[in-house]
Amino acid sequence: MSAEKGKGTSKKAKSVELSQDLQNEITQRIIFGAGYGSPPEHTRFKKGAPSPNPRGRPRKALPDLSLAEQPMLEAVLKGADKKVTMREGGKITEVPARAALVHSVYANALKGNARSQGLIGDWLQRADEVKAREIRESRDYWRTYQRVARELIAEAKAKGESEPIIVPHPDDIILDDESGARIIGPFDEESARKTRSTIDYRHAFILQAALDERLMPDLRHDDPRSGPGAAYEVARMMNRSLPPRLRLSEAVMIYKVDLYSRHPQRWLLKEVYSTWRKLGKKFKRGQLFPSLGWAVEKLTLMLDLQAAAGDGHLEIDAIANGHFDETAREFFEERGFVFE
Repeated sequence: MSAEKGKGTSKKAKSVELSQDLQNEITQRIIFGAGYGSPPEHTRFKKGAPSPNPRGRPRKALPDLSLAEQPMLEAVLKGADKKVTMREGGKITEVPARAALVHSVYANALKGNARSQGLIGDWLQRADEVKAREIRESRDYWRTYQRVARELIAEAKAKGESEPIIVPHPDDIILDDESGARIIGPFDEESARKTRSTIDYRHAFILQAALDERLMPDLRHDDPRSGPGAAYEVARMMNRSLPPRLRLSEAVMIYKVDLYSRHPQRWLLKEVYSTWRKLGKKFKRGQLFPSLGWAVEKLTLMLDLQAAAGDGHLEIDAIANGHFDETAREFFEERGFVFE
């Protein structure tokens, strides 16, 4: 089920309503002899009476024209998107002309210009009204979407059928007053495919964690970080990246690892090997993952990289292409990496 399908249903209902209005208008004209082009007798203009419209016939409403049929408007829109230079706080930037115009009106309004203040007030009021309408329409649409989707799911369960694949899933839609609705899970077929892939990899890493527990020497009494745990930590990361409805609790994940590790070793070796093969990974039979200490170091490095990139200290794309500036070299050397 998709959003487009829901909207299509709405459009169909609207066209039926408009068609019914047209039928009512025709019925009114046939019965009463009044309507468009034939107003009621008491409302018609009396010959010799003062004109009810001394300014003459009002200008006809403009026909619905495309933008290409109105070259002046098209030119105005193109000019609005043209880049212009703007100075703000001693800094010169390039922005679209429309943004510079709004900035100029705001600046004049803040200086006390009454006309600019009135213009900004009108803009803000219209913007707030449009935003409120869009939020309301979005919330109403997705609330209806949730209701219909849940009815389909309940109907399938009542028939003993498997739950239908609905994207986005109704439980992944969060209604709020700021945006109307937020989707915290897969929103199309591609993102749904990636979610299913993450679930498959989570299962593979849980199985791998069970195998590591079974075969890796237990050195935890000397150093807990020297024992198995890398595969389990990766499984936890993947679990946290899934929508809440698809996550496993910590207790369930630990239970699964313990359950698989109690299976016969031959079964566990075969299951881990075939699971990785299905995912396109050519691991050797019985291959183990590194220690927990290795996982902690790698995950810590990833988090540090994300933080440094977010602060603007590192260029991740440059590093990925093998280009290390002085700041990047210092970052990695502090963490034990050696550059030749």
